[in-house]
Order: sequence, then structure tokens, then C-alpha cells
Amino acid sequence: MKRILNPRFLSTVQLKMTRTKINPKSTLSATSAHLRSENIADTLKRKTESSENELDFFKRRKQYINNSVCKPKVEENENPPWSHMVYALDCEMVECLYSINSLARCSVVDYWGSVVLDLYVKQTYKVTDYRTKYSGIQPKHVLSNDSISFEQAQSQVLNLIKNKIVIGHSLYCDTLALKINLPTEQTVDISKLPLVREKMNDLGYRTEHTFSLKKLSRHLLNRKIQTHTHCSVEDATATMDIFKSISHSWYTENQPLFKDYLSGAYFDDRYWPSHVDNNP
Repeated sequence: MKRILNPRFLSTVQLKMTRTKINPKSTLSATSAHLRSENIADTLKRKTESSENELDFFKRRKQYINNSVCKPKVEENENPPWSHMVYALDCEMVECLYSINSLARCSVVDYWGSVVLDLYVKQTYKVTDYRTKYSGIQPKHVLSNDSISFEQAQSQVLNLIKNKIVIGHSLYCDTLALKINLPTEQTVDISKLPLVREKMNDLGYRTEHTFSLKKLSRHLLNRKIQTHTHCSVEDATATMDIFKSISHSWYTENQPLFKDYLSGAYFDDRYWPSHVDNNP
């Protein structure tokens, strides 16, 4: 016996389907197919737009590299009068029993990339993690007879960078590991330098945070670093080369302070805050 549905208990949609004899499954299948086709069309459109944007990006990057904007503006045969006043510093740390970041290696290079200091540091406490992948440090480095104590390393670095402009990437981490304080006017941190950020913005890169040294080196110097592990000499050299690419602009902006600091005039009375009465 065929069951007769009471229209009072049917929804409007069900009633319409009953009257028109439409199979709900076929309707849903058709709707799903239509939605799938729209999704596929939207996906293809997005991929096309993304491909065009990527193509435009690589065109701009190629033009940027061909214009040699990313290469250091100071050629090797040139000798800026202040070239001997700048050093690039980089440190590698390990994790010890009572220290998360214990100094294990420190490297300093000059303006031309020559290594002026490269030393390994003995560890006072037991090393819990050498972080070889990220530090390049192995037990043989800090246990060798060539490694020195932390106090000796700190003293050598301080004597070397006296009256020098110290260049670094995230320099605060290095000075913290060395347990030294450097005046702001004596340091240049390329990770926070507006001139470096502007060059990355010109390439189409944006970030709310700082750019890593690896990314800066890849796109501003067209150089791959930190491929297998980290090396403080390699990092310091890349840091100096990135600084050299904007050194003319940086020197122009900081020339008065640069001269005053190197001449020892930074501590003159004219640099005291206006609210301080320094009259005898």
C-alpha cells in the first residue's frame, strides 16, 4: 500500500519537491557540482594572479640585481678614510649547565673582510647542548689547547674594538654573550638599520620583525650562507658586506657624530642634556 504524505507535516521545500517529483539527491548533486566548478574557477584565477605576481617579483629582482644595487658600492680599489675604523663582530654560543647562551667562539673581520680575530672559548661549566647545527661548535673546539678562557676572550675583544665602530646583526645577543656594554654611537645593527630595510622593501619583502642574516645575504648580496651550519667568520663577513652596500648613505647621515666620537669630542659639554646645568 502506497503511503500518502500529509502536506501539513511537510516543509515548503519538501512539498515543492513532492509536487514537482524532483529527486533531492540529484538536486544536491547538481548544486555540489556547480559549487565545485565555481571553486575550480576561483582557484585557477587565484593561481593565475599568483603566477603573474611571482613573475613580476622575479622581473623586479632581476632588474635590481642587474642594476648592481645589491652589490657594495665601495669597490676594493677604493679606500674610504674611515674604512679602518669599522669592524664586524659575530659570536657563536652553546648551552651550559648554568648558562643558556655561553660564549664559545668570537670572530671579528675588518672592512675588507680580513679576519682580525677568531678565537674559541673554554667552558667553565658542563656543556649540555653544543647546538652544532646552529653554532658550528664541536667538543674539539672548546676542549683544544688553542681555546682560551672567557676573561681572556673578553679582554682581547675589548682591546680590539676600542674606538671602533662595531657592525653586527642582532648585535645585542653578541654583546650579551661577551658581557660587555657598548655605547649606541659605537654600534651599527644592520637588522634594525632603516637603510637595509628599505633595500629589502624595494625587493618586495615586508615584515613586522627583523630580517634574518641569511635572508639579507641571499637577497642583498646574492650569496648563500648558513647552508649546513653556522660560522661566525662567514656571518661577520656577510654582515660587513651588507653594511658596505649602504655605507655611503650611512656615513653621510652619521658623519658629524662619527667625527666627534673618533676625535673624543663626544664627551664635550655640548652633548649634555639641555636640562642639566654643567656650569661650575
